[in-house]
Amino acid sequence: MIGYWILVSKLVAGRYGIDLRLRPPRLGRSERRIQRRLRRSAGTGGWRLARWVFGYILAPIMAFLAIAWYVSDLAPAWDAAHGGGVVGQFTYTNRDCSSWCTWVGTFEADADNSIDYSGVEIHDKVPGGEVATVQVRARYEESSGYAYAVKGSRAWIKSAVVTGCFALYTLIAVIWVSVGIVRRRRARHDPDKIVASGGGVVMGNSSTV
Repeated sequence: MIGYWILVSKLVAGRYGIDLRLRPPRLGRSERRIQRRLRRSAGTGGWRLARWVFGYILAPIMAFLAIAWYVSDLAPAWDAAHGGGVVGQFTYTNRDCSSWCTWVGTFEADADNSIDYSGVEIHDKVPGGEVATVQVRARYEESSGYAYAVKGSRAWIKSAVVTGCFALYTLIAVIWVSVGIVRRRRARHDPDKIVASGGGVVMGNSSTV
């Protein structure tokens, strides 16, 4: 995120001669009054609210969810799919549908018999499994507390899609907010332009939204 903002600042400085690190010149009282009147007449107040809600509020939440989902779900699933985790025996016990339906069982490691966990969810469909008391080979990831297929696990794909959706929303929101900031800064540096906060630039008697 910091690298992106540095890149945008350099592009704007090189193309428009505007340093985004500096505060823009403050509008006078009459200019602010004109700006509010133009915003009401253009009906752009809704865009300003949308930018705050979807950009400044939801974007940080989505970024946090992307990081949290990656650390808690995607990273362990990816590690298990590429030979990580502890190999052992998983015994199916029951199907839990409290939040979403998944199989739960017990896991016992091969190398260390002291590693024996109950109530472990398995995040893969293993051939011959999904029947109570059936035992299958599996990998256990201590960081997530889940079990995965011992070979060819595909649980990471679903996690990657969810993480990618959160990250994509964050990226789009950051670009949207950045474009709005750049347009407002350009207008502030040009006395002949007044920006209606929703993103429309008004010059003279014409307006562009």
